[in-house]
Amino acid sequence: MNQVEGFHGANASVGGDIGGFGIRPYKIAVIAWESLHGVAVGSVSVHVSYLAENLVQRGHEVHLFVRRAPEQSEYENINGVHYHRVYSTYDKDFVAEVSNLVRQNGKIESGDFLGLEDVKSPH
Repeated sequence: MNQVEGFHGANASVGGDIGGFGIRPYKIAVIAWESLHGVAVGSVSVHVSYLAENLVQRGHEVHLFVRRAPEQSEYENINGVHYHRVYSTYDKDFVAEVSNLVRQNGKIESGDFLGLEDVKSPH
């Protein structure tokens, strides 16, 4: 078993090839409290945005679900990343506020939205 198979499993080459490594392209859903193209608060916004762009550069389809500022549209494709912006109610309790964001994105949890069954990643 090579290093790629060890990380991605024995069936990593099923469905295509990215960069000659036998890794199939994934559909990835990321739920993030902040991002550079949503509501940016701190350094997590940089991490989430660049992570998503890097995954797109590697051939994956990335959908980033983030909080929406009043002047922002619901959807935008930026550098290949699909940004889905939702309003999330403010709460002085950070955990409650993040829970509100996740509830707004309930379609992801069911696995029905856009067929994003490969990877779901909350940040």
